[in-house]
Amino acid sequence: MRDAVFRDFAKVVALAGFLGASDPEDVAQEAFTRLHKHARRLRDLEAAAGYVRKVVVNLVRGEHRSRLMRRRHVVPSWAWERAVVGTGETAGDAGLAQAVAALPSREREAVTLRFWLDLPYEQIGEVMGISAGTARSHVSHAVSSLRTRSEENVHG
Repeated sequence: MRDAVFRDFAKVVALAGFLGASDPEDVAQEAFTRLHKHARRLRDLEAAAGYVRKVVVNLVRGEHRSRLMRRRHVVPSWAWERAVVGTGETAGDAGLAQAVAALPSREREAVTLRFWLDLPYEQIGEVMGISAGTARSHVSHAVSSLRTRSEENVHG
């Protein structure tokens, strides 16, 4: 079971990068270290993958809180671009990466989990520690903000 989850290391690194981790590989490594410690308690592959995603989100949140406390600074706008380049995938538009990075952290987390990992709202809620309805709301607000920003860039 663990081997299948460990094969997704690159995706976990990218997830950490998309969420704005300063060192996505370090976050992924820590998530898999924690998985290794708790693997006996997890019932199947999906539970292990969900555990890893939850750990990544929580580690990145903690990093953001620490960064805010130290510098009162927001997540850098290049975080998504760096994560996308690192996976060999294309963001399609650097402006989109910057727009996503500028979203409030909860909206950025929800929209990343929804559209990059293609998770259903129930799993997004589990990963983020919120209800599926709240996850849906975060995604909706994020998409609306991104759409508004896109229209502003086109018109002016």
